[in-house]
Amino acid sequence: MGVGVSLCLLERRDIVISGLGVFLASFLLLSWYWIINPSLIVPVTLASILVSLTAFMAHELMHRYVARSLGYIACFRLVRYGLVMLMLTALIGFAARTPFMMGAPGAVAIGPNILGRESSRHRALIALAGPGANVLMAAAFYAASLSVAGTLLFTSA
Repeated sequence: MGVGVSLCLLERRDIVISGLGVFLASFLLLSWYWIINPSLIVPVTLASILVSLTAFMAHELMHRYVARSLGYIACFRLVRYGLVMLMLTALIGFAARTPFMMGAPGAVAIGPNILGRESSRHRALIALAGPGANVLMAAAFYAASLSVAGTLLFTSA
């Protein structure tokens, strides 16, 4: 089994559905910004796409990549109740005008190690890979935000 990023059809479907769910939840949660100021619809939409395509996808696919590189069977799977929870918490966040949502629209299922080398160290590396990707992206986005401070996205509504 290769370490590459190739995805089976079921995995692609699950990633697309989960990604769309994260996009819709992000868009809903952030939409009160453009309800207050309609000129913000483009930045809100772009921010929603950025969240769904980077934070969520990179997090989950990094778990998958590390697991596969260590010899484990790993596939992304849609979690329907997690998707519902995500949408409900986004609705609550929208109603409360609070930037809060929580849910797990999908997760990487980890199977046995095909090389016969399972270890708790491997499990720890796999577990830390997703949050590690998010921390690196947060640092990169923070650095980028320093160059746009005072622009449209950083002014008070």
